[in-house]
Amino acid sequence: MIDSAYQPDEAGLTARLKELLKEVIPSVESLSGEHKRKLLSLLEESLSINRRKHSRKPCSIAVTCSAYRVFADFISNISAGGAFIQTSSPCLLGERLTMTFSVPEGEKTVNVAGQIVRTTKDGVGVRFTGASKDLAGAIEFL
Repeated sequence: MIDSAYQPDEAGLTARLKELLKEVIPSVESLSGEHKRKLLSLLEESLSINRRKHSRKPCSIAVTCSAYRVFADFISNISAGGAFIQTSSPCLLGERLTMTFSVPEGEKTVNVAGQIVRTTKDGVGVRFTGASKDLAGAIEFL
């Protein structure tokens, strides 16, 4: 455990993290499959958040998605770069789709093209490939 009064410099932090990582690998190897999956999910989510160019806004917006089929679900967070859609519909990584939605109290319907870049048991992450002024205005409205 690190003493809260001790504040290492950048090099000290990096060195300590490297030491801890050497200890973590054997611990990970001894985890059950279920615990490995949970840890992997947490790490991937953490890395994904740090790579985002745009901050996400939590929301609950009804959305209709169309690709080779049509399905309706909810956007649970959105940014200028993409959205997470809660869905149980089967979706493929790399699949291209068009999303149609309106923000609460919004006057315009937004149509935006996207590509599925992440799938989870809870839904899909979509990167917008066809941003518009309507999309920017809708996100700003939230």
